[in-house]
Amino acid sequence: MFVIKIGLLGLGTVGRGVYNIINNEKGYYFQTEDNAPQIVKILVTDTKKDRGSELDYSLLTTDPDDILLDNSIDIVVAVMGGSEPELKYVLRALNNKKHVVTANKQIISDHMALLLQTAKENNVSLMFEASVGGGIPIIDTMQQLLKINRINRVTGILNGTTNFILSQMSQHRASFVEALKTAQEMGFAEADPTADVMGFDVSRKLSILSSLAYNQIIQDDDIYKRGIVSIDAVDIEMTRQNGYVLKYVAQSFLKGNKYYTLVAPALIKESTELAVVNNEYNVIILDGNIIGEIKISGKGAGQNPTANAVVGDIIYILEQKAPIEADFSNPISNGGIDGFHGKYYFRFQIDNSQQFSAAFDCVDKYVEKKDVIYQRGNLFFFTEDIPSSTALKIEKEINKICENIFFARVIE
Repeated sequence: MFVIKIGLLGLGTVGRGVYNIINNEKGYYFQTEDNAPQIVKILVTDTKKDRGSELDYSLLTTDPDDILLDNSIDIVVAVMGGSEPELKYVLRALNNKKHVVTANKQIISDHMALLLQTAKENNVSLMFEASVGGGIPIIDTMQQLLKINRINRVTGILNGTTNFILSQMSQHRASFVEALKTAQEMGFAEADPTADVMGFDVSRKLSILSSLAYNQIIQDDDIYKRGIVSIDAVDIEMTRQNGYVLKYVAQSFLKGNKYYTLVAPALIKESTELAVVNNEYNVIILDGNIIGEIKISGKGAGQNPTANAVVGDIIYILEQKAPIEADFSNPISNGGIDGFHGKYYFRFQIDNSQQFSAAFDCVDKYVEKKDVIYQRGNLFFFTEDIPSSTALKIEKEINKICENIFFARVIE
């Protein structure tokens, strides 16, 4: 009986989830199919490490060639994380005529064109559904939409960790530090959460979605990103009093021959579709020229959603469906953040009267109409509609006056 053989690169959180679904038959497909694929080799850094009882330790190896050069292995699943050596291993696998499924958003966002071209040249598939949105089937959805539509806008909450943190701060009045600790204890945040809370994870996902949507490679480095670490409990309370919820939002849109991208905290009107997405859930909204707006949501953090997406790609390959294809020849250029504008919320912690006067004068120089509140040592502004570039000018000047500041655009 012919059985598809899989080599697994990495046995961390996602890798273990993939193993459980396939070899431990926790997925329905693998319980019912007599010739269901099996993981036959797993690359790890230490074969002696105790990994629990539900694992066949004979499959472990520290030599990548045991997978990459084994002609009997049909599919390589790459879930190690980071750029190298995973990029090198994925390219070797593709060049050795092996299908590749990966959850690695870094190598996809940085090298999508190279990887897809290498897969095409070797008549194999490169699948990366799990690189964006956890359990949300957004890549497949986009591939289907793009057969008919031009996608001209992408908006989303793309990181389950930061959405969980902000939900904890909003719903349970936790501090940022307390909410982060809870996220780590529940497995939604890494021991080093920098990539999540500083926006690198989100911008890589936005890079992938925007590149596919607009038919041009949009580099992660070209996306303006601002993290959530400066959000304070007073910001959560002040925004709530004014009918808003703080969310971490990724946005891009195409206008003419320019694309615009932004990853930053935003004030969302209560009860709107972004505002009600809480905890580890993600939501992605696509705007097609024919279908209009389409929204898809689901869990964006945790072992099971991401592992489910990886295994879904494996089944996609088994069913011999069309591989991911993309055309990156659209002659568009980066418009930066100049296309974004709106009302803004600013909060400055004030220590003395000189800071108060200087901060007020700074905002007054750039904004004509504004609501001003001074409360418990904090100076708050809700401004009229201003360009995002103006908000950054205010930030630059205020940083010379106050140490503790936060600002966010209002999305009505």
